[in-house]
Amino acid sequence: MDLNDYWQANKPFVVSVGTGALVFLIAFLWLNSAFGGEAKSAEARLRKAALELRESRYGPSDLDRATEQNEALKADFEALSQAAAFEPRPEFVLQDGAGSPTNQYFLRRDEVRSDLARIAGRRRVSLPDGLGLQPLKTSSVDTITRHLEALDVLDRLLRMSIDAGVRQVTEVKVDLDSGFGSRDGVGSVERTRVTVRMVGDAEAITETLAATQTARFGKPLVIGRFDLNAAAGKQSEVRAEIELLVVRLHEVRAQEEQD
Repeated sequence: MDLNDYWQANKPFVVSVGTGALVFLIAFLWLNSAFGGEAKSAEARLRKAALELRESRYGPSDLDRATEQNEALKADFEALSQAAAFEPRPEFVLQDGAGSPTNQYFLRRDEVRSDLARIAGRRRVSLPDGLGLQPLKTSSVDTITRHLEALDVLDRLLRMSIDAGVRQVTEVKVDLDSGFGSRDGVGSVERTRVTVRMVGDAEAITETLAATQTARFGKPLVIGRFDLNAAAGKQSEVRAEIELLVVRLHEVRAQEEQD
């Protein structure tokens, strides 16, 4: 069969194949002109990135600088941690061989109540019965430890407020961290809240707040919240609610144990 006979017998097929090839060629040329430049640019960027990854971008001096910065940050963090973490006075720390933790707490609580009642009586300052402390019904050493720390903070604040001339302490409340004893835990920062409501003139309240930031009993106390309102019927007096925090930093202790 010669070419002419093949063409006559398969003319529709040859035309369809040729048309398809022409369409494919046109589409290829159009796509290459439209996106070929972007593809080549992307390939060039990939080659450049791969080359940069193989090259060393940091030298020994960079490592030394990073090490120095890390050490400086660790020192700053340690200083801030020490400033924020609460340090109880020795008499508010459980002692080995001094009786059960429960008895040690009750003994210290009664001593604080007696001392503050005597001081307040001399200044004619009204305190809530029993300092408003709720009964402690537990033998857990961790719980007792935290209540002793709260008692330490309360003793400091009430002594400061009495000396400042506050007329009346109306309410005292101690709340352990909401995560204490829970499955989720307290996290890196644990906060025991000691909230005290008091009445006095503005000068006495101001002096009390200022005293909490002095080193009279050790480090300054951490104020979590402070609310002030005018006392009903007495323009010269205000009602204040002061929330102090006993802060424990658990991440710092964990890091120290690892070191």
